[in-house]
Amino acid sequence: MSPPGASPTAPRVRDALLAHAERIAVVPLTLVVSPAGSGKSTLLDAWQRALAAHGQPTAYLDLSPLHADASVLVADLREPCAHAAPGFGAETLAALALPPVADTWRSLARAWLRDAAKLEAPLVLFVDNFHELPHEASGARWLDEVIRASSGRCAVVVSTRGSVPGCAARLRADGAVLDVGAQDLSLRFDEVRDVLAAHGAGADAEVTARVLARTGGWATGVQLAARRLAQVEPAARAAFALRLAREPDLFGFVANEVLRDEPAEALAVLDAVALLGRCAPADAAELLGDPRAGGWIGRAVERGLLLSDGDEVWVHQLWRDLLNERAAQREPPAARAATLQRA
Repeated sequence: MSPPGASPTAPRVRDALLAHAERIAVVPLTLVVSPAGSGKSTLLDAWQRALAAHGQPTAYLDLSPLHADASVLVADLREPCAHAAPGFGAETLAALALPPVADTWRSLARAWLRDAAKLEAPLVLFVDNFHELPHEASGARWLDEVIRASSGRCAVVVSTRGSVPGCAARLRADGAVLDVGAQDLSLRFDEVRDVLAAHGAGADAEVTARVLARTGGWATGVQLAARRLAQVEPAARAAFALRLAREPDLFGFVANEVLRDEPAEALAVLDAVALLGRCAPADAAELLGDPRAGGWIGRAVERGLLLSDGDEVWVHQLWRDLLNERAAQREPPAARAATLQRA
C-alpha cells in the first residue's frame, strides 16, 4: 500500500524536502509533525515513490483508532511488509496466533525484531497518523519498542499531528532522528502563487501575499482558498482573500476532518485558546473554569489541535479565525461580550 497520491493541483513537494528521502533508510526514525491538511501524506507518498525508484523496499500503513491494539497493528503492517519483502513475518505470524496475554505487545515486538534481523535489505516502514494511538495503548508501545531496538533493519517514518513515539527524545539526542515540521511543510510565496494559477485564480502578487498571510502557508487552506478565488472576479480577489475565515469550505474541512470526533471538552479548549490567542495553558484553563482543562489541553496538543512550544499553546491563525467566527455565530451577543471581558 501507499499513501494517497497528490491531486493534479496539489502543491509540488519541493526538492529540499524530497531530498530527505536519501536519509530515511539510514536513520531509525523520521518524524513528520504538522497539523491536519498540511501535506504530510503527500510528502510520505513522494518519499515512498523516490525510494521505490531506487529499489528500496517500503511498506505503508494508515493508522486508525483500531490500531491502538498491538495485535491489529502488527497484523495489518505485516501484510504490506511481506509484499515488499517476500517471506517476511513467519515468526510474527506465529506470535499472532498465540492466545493474547497482558503484555502481548512485548512478544509481538520480539517476534517482529527476529523477522527483521533476517531481512536481506533494510525495510522502510511508513506509518501515517500516529496521533490516532494513545501513548498508553499497546500499539504505540509496540511501535516504540520496534523503533528503539530495530538495529538498522527497519527504518520507520512516522507522520503525526502532534504526539510522537516515546523513544523520539532519546534518539533525537543521539542525532538519530530526521525531523520535518510545520514550518518545513508550509507553502512559500511562489508555491502559493502556483496553486492559485493551477486552480484558475490568477497569479496576482497582492492576492498571493494576502492568501499566504491569512493561511500561514497551510496547504489545504491555500487550495480551498484557490478554488473559491477562481469563482471571484479578478478585481475582487484581493478583498475576498481577507475574508477567508468566513468561507464555509474552509470551516467544513476543519469541522469534518479535524474536529469531527473530538469531545465537547476538547472543543471548549480550542474555543478558549482561539479567543485568547497565544497563551499559557493555565490562562486557558482559568478562562474555562474547569479543573480538568489542563488534561484536555495536553490531549489537544497530542492530537495536533493546538500548537505548542512547551510553554505556550496556540491555534493556527486561520483556524483561530474560523473558530472565532463560528463562536460569534453560535453565541448570543451578550454572552459573547461576557466571554470577551473574562478573556
